[in-house]
Amino acid sequence: MHLELKETIGKYITILSRKSHLFLTKELLENQCDILPGQIMFLMTLYNHGSVRQDNFHQLLHIDKGNSAKSLKNLEELGYISRVRDEKDRRVYNVFPTEKALELKPLIFSILKKLDNSLGNNLSFQEYNQLLTLLKKI
Repeated sequence: MHLELKETIGKYITILSRKSHLFLTKELLENQCDILPGQIMFLMTLYNHGSVRQDNFHQLLHIDKGNSAKSLKNLEELGYISRVRDEKDRRVYNVFPTEKALELKPLIFSILKKLDNSLGNNLSFQEYNQLLTLLKKI
């Protein structure tokens, strides 16, 4: 099968990823926020779950364990998360958002809403929902 490289799903997902990363970097810098765009997904997971076992992040976020551990270590050093040993299994750490992370929540939500509006501004309501449905299938 001959594949035209100019029209592939991967190409457009890569473009969206780069544009999103640049947008998030700019917004975080403008708001004097010391986290990186890739760390937002960890905070969002904690905002949605309250706490997460450290070894579950890679499954929830579809990333490798090494990147997960590195990002969590950085967020802990910046004061956005705390890791607490599990009482039932001392080998396991549970990760919690700190007060500093919770104070950042409205800003993070605002930035992500702004990004979503920017990405979807040329789509109708139906197209937006269809795109979400299709992306979830991939």
